[in-house]
This record gives sequence, structure tokens and C-alpha cells, in this order.
Amino acid sequence: MMGSVLTAQVSSTVKQSNGPILGPGSTANFHQSGKFIKSEVDQTGALNLANINQVGYGLLSDADQWGYKNDAGVEQTGKGQYSKVKQEGKTNLSRTTQAGALNKSVTIQQSPLLSYSDGNQSYVDQHGIYLDSKVRQKGTENFSDVQQSGAGHESSVTSIGHGNRSNVNQTSHEKNVSDVDQYGAYNMSAVDQGKGYNYSDVDQKGFKNTSSVVQVYGKNSSTVLQNGDFNASSVNQTAGKRNKSKVEQEGNGSTSNVDQIKGSNDSYVYQYGAGHYSGNVSNVSQKYGNDNKSKVYQIGKKNTSSVAQEGPWVDNISLVVQKGAYNTSNVNQFGTHGVNVSSVSQHGIGHTANVTQASGALIFP
Repeated sequence: MMGSVLTAQVSSTVKQSNGPILGPGSTANFHQSGKFIKSEVDQTGALNLANINQVGYGLLSDADQWGYKNDAGVEQTGKGQYSKVKQEGKTNLSRTTQAGALNKSVTIQQSPLLSYSDGNQSYVDQHGIYLDSKVRQKGTENFSDVQQSGAGHESSVTSIGHGNRSNVNQTSHEKNVSDVDQYGAYNMSAVDQGKGYNYSDVDQKGFKNTSSVVQVYGKNSSTVLQNGDFNASSVNQTAGKRNKSKVEQEGNGSTSNVDQIKGSNDSYVYQYGAGHYSGNVSNVSQKYGNDNKSKVYQIGKKNTSSVAQEGPWVDNISLVVQKGAYNTSNVNQFGTHGVNVSSVSQHGIGHTANVTQASGALIFP
């Protein structure tokens, strides 16, 4: 079926093949409304387009495209909808929009036959409550963007390859969950969550990967696990209390930055350097609050730990443990009331420890 256009109004299946991979593209349009209606489209070749629009309850959309430069767009409104887009090949585009409740979106972009699918793009936009998004990408320089507005959402992104980018935005309401897994090198992950009670889990295996987590208001939890050399992690938890941050980095030349604002926050950083070169850096900043806790563990050589705790009411605790050689620890605690506690334990040779505890009168007049 060469360069054809089909429109379906009820449950239906459409298969289109444009012959040679360089042939003209086909187009499939679905417009459906009602309950428990299913649409299926199977397109092979290049420059194919699938547009699926569904309104109702319990609707199912399944789009399968093989080739390159294919485009699949799914728009679902209602409750209990399910969308699946599977694209095998290169430079494909997937667009999924869901509004309502209890909807689920699955996007798969990969190519077993070509080993890797390069430069694919996935966009998921969900509005409502209790929505679920799963994105799986395999290859190089893929891009994933998940936007979820509302409460009780879950987002899961898995990238395998190099130079992949993932963005997850869950800032409008509370109690959202984000899970990002990236395997390879030069990958980037950015997670933004708002309103509190959110959970973020980022797992990156490889080298020169970057993770950024921003959580607003209180009672958020962030876990970042990075395995490899020259990775970077940034966790920013602002405008709330009782946040928890956990960063574990195994490798050399990695950097961890944790910023927590207001009180009763908890930060845990573990850095393990293997071989003759470590050079890991940990920076923890806890400001404008009291009852904060910071724990830093570094194993290896030439590591640096910096902890800054400030607030008008203090009772902050800092614990630093370093094992190896030529490590440096810097602890600064300031406040006007309460008691700060700092413990630095260094095992090995050539270490340096600097601890400053001062009245906040100079900082908080």
C-alpha cells in the first residue's frame, strides 16, 4: 500500500507497507469514541505517519512502526486508557498525550535487527491522576521527555547506549514517582518534582553521565546511583523539610553536589574510588534550618569533602569518614542557637581536616 491514507471509526487493524525503505510514506488516521475500543496500526518503511485519537473508557491503542523517520501520534481522553507505541529503526518520533485517570503509556524505541536505533525522540504528556508512563530506548543520541501534571503519577525511563537524554517533569502536584535507568556513556538525566511527598530514583552505569534532581517542598526522597568514572550528580531539595538525599558513586573523578534548604533534612553521600586514581568530590550544603544531618563516606585517594550547615537555629550533625591517602575534609557550621556536632574520621596517610564552628552573630545579625 504505497502512500495511502486510511481512516478508522471503530475497532480496527491497519497494516501498511510502503515497499522499499526509501519509498513514499503511508498515513493511518484513527478517530474513535466509546468504550473498550481497540486500534492497531502496523507500518513498515520510512516516512510513515500514524495519528490515533480516542475518547472514552477502556480504550486501547497499539502502533508498531519499523524503519526510519516514522511518526506516531496518540491522543487519548478519558479513564483506563492504554497506549503502546513501538518503533524499530532510526530517527523516529513518538508523541503521546493522555488526559483523565488511570491511563498508561508505553513507548519502545529500538531495533534488534540494526542493533541500535539512533536519534529517536519520545514525548509523553499526561494530565490527571494516577497516570503511568514507561519509555524504553536503545541506541545512541535518543531523547525522552515526560511531562506529568496531577498527583499520584509514575514515570519509568530506561536508556541503553550513549549520548541519551531524559527529562521527567512532575512539578504540579505531590506523591509522584520517577525511575530513570541509563546504561552507557555521556547520558543525561533531569528530574523535576514539586509539591512534596515525591520519590526519584536515578541509576546510571557508565562514564561521564550526568544526573540532576530538583525537588520542591518537603518530605521528598532522592536516590542517585552512579557506577563508572567522571560522573556528576546534582540534588537540589528546596523550600521544605524532612527531605532525604542518597548519592552513591563508584569510580574515579566523580562529583556530587547536594543542596538542601530548610530543616530536618538528611543527606548521605558514598564515594568509592577504584585503582590508583580517585579524585572524587562531594559538596553538601544545608542552609536556613536546623536538625539537619550529613553523612559522607569516601574511599580512595585525593578525594575532597565539603560540608556547610547554616541556620539561625542549629543542632546540625556532620559525619565525615575518609579512607585512603591524601584526602581533604572541610566542615563549616554556623548558627546562633543550639549545638552543632562535627565528626571527622580519616584513615590512611596525608589527610587534611578543616573544621569551623562559629556563632552566627556575624552571619545572622
